[in-house]
Amino acid sequence: MPRVLYAVLNWGLGHASRSIPIIRRLNDRGAQIIIASDGMALHLLRQHFPQLQTITLPSLQVRYSHTSLWWNAFRHGRHWLMSVYRDHHFIRRWLRSHEVDGIISDHRLGIWAPHIPSVLIAHQLTIPLRPRWLHRLVNSWHHRHCRKYHDIWVPDYPDRRLSGALSHCPGGRMAFIGPQSQFSSYTQGPQPRPIRKAIAVLSGPEPFRTTLESTLCTVLEDLQWSYLLVRGTTTSQPIPHSLRYGAAIDFLSGEELFQEIRVSEFYIGRAGYSTLMDLEYLRKPALLITTPTQPEQVYLAQYHQHHPYWHFVPPEASAIQEGMKWLTAMPLPPTETTEDLLEKPLYHFINRLK
Repeated sequence: MPRVLYAVLNWGLGHASRSIPIIRRLNDRGAQIIIASDGMALHLLRQHFPQLQTITLPSLQVRYSHTSLWWNAFRHGRHWLMSVYRDHHFIRRWLRSHEVDGIISDHRLGIWAPHIPSVLIAHQLTIPLRPRWLHRLVNSWHHRHCRKYHDIWVPDYPDRRLSGALSHCPGGRMAFIGPQSQFSSYTQGPQPRPIRKAIAVLSGPEPFRTTLESTLCTVLEDLQWSYLLVRGTTTSQPIPHSLRYGAAIDFLSGEELFQEIRVSEFYIGRAGYSTLMDLEYLRKPALLITTPTQPEQVYLAQYHQHHPYWHFVPPEASAIQEGMKWLTAMPLPPTETTEDLLEKPLYHFINRLK
């Protein structure tokens, strides 16, 4: 039985949620999996896989304390660099007393070993930055670290890419494994009749999560929409608004969230890539709100600006209110079946460990 260390970046819940179907597939193939992460990502994965061993990695502790994109980029860029080397130092020490046959890392760039088959899962291999000299400098470093892995798995289609130019990595040994949704193991069945207008799902770093929560409550109450607000927190902080038309809950399990989205007419949430993969699977009309200081989400909004079922807006209340009106004119997306692109890379990885 091969032992696989599966490491997940704790930056919002996207990396953890898209890892759920891959961990399930590994588990079904008989792999003994050790999950490594921290914070909310580790909490989510422990909920889904209580039977699996877990280890807590050093925390990156992402929090945006300034409204300046440049200041946050400098501050968190430095923390990001330190976390990569801290993770690698941690895993080198951990491997001295623990044996694993393979490593899979969802964008924790420090979790790899030269003598162990190591796979990087990433959709953002190129980071969109300006000016041009900064783009070249940062991506030169980023590509160099990505190429330290034996293989790179991109959760996207090889032809009609959801990630656009983000998934470009010159010289990397890449395999496209298709979009990976945390909901893919749940049976869709016939589309149920909606019981509410919208579900709003919050995630991401503070203070932007709390700010968006306040904005959404105000706008949804003004529009008198029926809604469920999933706060994406485990701290049980009081809601700063009285809710007349909606309800709020701190956290939902994967299957609970799946069912609540299905009985909602529209989805409202952040414009992160994992959300796009979930929506691709669910075929749900959505209003997607970009996060300040995250160039990836700004790029995805521009790349998908003509998408027929997703509408992207900045986090200002007026833009969100206009976006919600736009949602009401949306047609329902058609259902689609897609090829299983994960099977072949997973087969080769497991065979390499035997």
